[in-house]
Amino acid sequence: VRIENESDLARQVIQSISKWRFYHLSPESMRRANQTIPARQLDDDGANLSSLVHTLISEGDPLMETIEENVKSFSANVEKILAPVSDSGQTYVAVRERGLRQRIPAWAMSSGTLFSLGLAAVFFGPETADLIALEEPDAYAHAHLLESIAEMLQAAAERRQVICTTHRPHFLDYLPPDSITVVQKVNGATECIRAKDRKRYLKAIKELGASKAWY
Repeated sequence: VRIENESDLARQVIQSISKWRFYHLSPESMRRANQTIPARQLDDDGANLSSLVHTLISEGDPLMETIEENVKSFSANVEKILAPVSDSGQTYVAVRERGLRQRIPAWAMSSGTLFSLGLAAVFFGPETADLIALEEPDAYAHAHLLESIAEMLQAAAERRQVICTTHRPHFLDYLPPDSITVVQKVNGATECIRAKDRKRYLKAIKELGASKAWY
């Protein structure tokens, strides 16, 4: 995008849009070992998670503490997140769990734990985007963890705009009613309706709860 001749306002808008991030995190991608190169932004599918965690730990970045605390809220047995280096010179994510002597490497971690680490890295890592869009942040979570994910999203949304999709109506019960947008097909076209813009939608959500209103 050429911005040399744009006004200051246009330049700011273009620069902001160019940093928008769209994530569809994949546990299989996040299990990969990475090169020990500096990383300050997570790949769209999370494939460079190991490099990012290794960078934050090596630099003593306090953001790593926040990420770790959020992962612990999903898995109480996690004591420490690590990014050791293998004999081949690559780094990989691992966790130390309570009661276990050996650390658990990414390829042996549950998809839920690994996914929660990816979420925490997106929302509390060194991300600078003004807008983050995320496909199904509840995809690998047990039902009793939906509230924790919702709290994570709302905390992240205090600093930037966050847009997420979900196919689990019960997840919406833990989010503010006026933050919900209903997406549906109408005559072959996608229609997005903000609940707060339709009084009957908002009333139903507040009276019944979002999941029951959806059903």
